Amino acid sequence: MNKEPLLPNNLYHIYNRGNNKELIFKEPKNYHHFLNLWKNHINPIADSLVYSLQPNHFHFLIRTKGLEEDEKQSKILQQSFANFFNAYSKSINKAYNRTGSLFQERFGRKIIIRIRRSITSFRISGIIHIVLIRPFFPVSQPICLEMKF
Repeated sequence: MNKEPLLPNNLYHIYNRGNNKELIFKEPKNYHHFLNLWKNHINPIADSLVYSLQPNHFHFLIRTKGLEEDEKQSKILQQSFANFFNAYSKSINKAYNRTGSLFQERFGRKIIIRIRRSITSFRISGIIHIVLIRPFFPVSQPICLEMKF
């Protein structure tokens, strides 16, 4: 399945779930490892605004970095996500003596807002649920998100 390429300077909803709806976070340390890998691979290329981690799936709202919508920037974004998902999948496969795909398919992404240089501020209102990392007992905490550029 062809996915829309990631482009610089846009807001995206990023999501995925475990293959056959299997757990992608088997114990609390997996959440921490996932977020550490995210920090290393994704933070250099995107700002993470909010996220939700569930035992078998996740959601992120991100703003990709960069100024130009060129093919090179798009490839850098794509490769960073590929490296992140490969690193996490390999670590889980090794830790739990499993083989095969951890995730159902390539990560999903939906563009939320295309940000133009002429737009200096906007507001996203509503409730976004952030799931706090608690051992097998996720707790939702509603927040209102406002962003200014």
